[in-house]
Amino acid sequence: AAGVLVPMRGRIEGGRAADGGGTNYVAPQGVASIVERIFSMSSLSPCCSRRATALRHVAARGEEARSRWELTSADGRCEQFDGVVVACPIPDILALIDTGEGGAWLDGASGVGRADLTGVQYSSRYALTLFYPASAAAVFAAHI
Repeated sequence: AAGVLVPMRGRIEGGRAADGGGTNYVAPQGVASIVERIFSMSSLSPCCSRRATALRHVAARGEEARSRWELTSADGRCEQFDGVVVACPIPDILALIDTGEGGAWLDGASGVGRADLTGVQYSSRYALTLFYPASAAAVFAAHI
């Protein structure tokens, strides 16, 4: 609704069956605008410019009603959070969770198994940006 993601206009050459047949979206203001929108709509307090080196699921203890996530950063800080958003390629995510208890929680209650993650296939996408005078817009609109 805020225009953060809009349907892509144009065509993708060399699509694969694994890409599905759904609508493709683009972020006109850049991918960072998606994260900015999420933060602006919540009470989240992001921790930025810190590299995570370990992620561990900590089970609920005693009177504490819910489990937590323990994140260790490269600077040695170890903190617990209610939730963690990890936005990096799957191989990096697997390496991060393997630093904890081997990701045993992954095949448990999460509903996502290690095999699901290792089965993810990536396809390369490249973007080409060309700048033309406004007078050329009508010519391109007829062919896109």
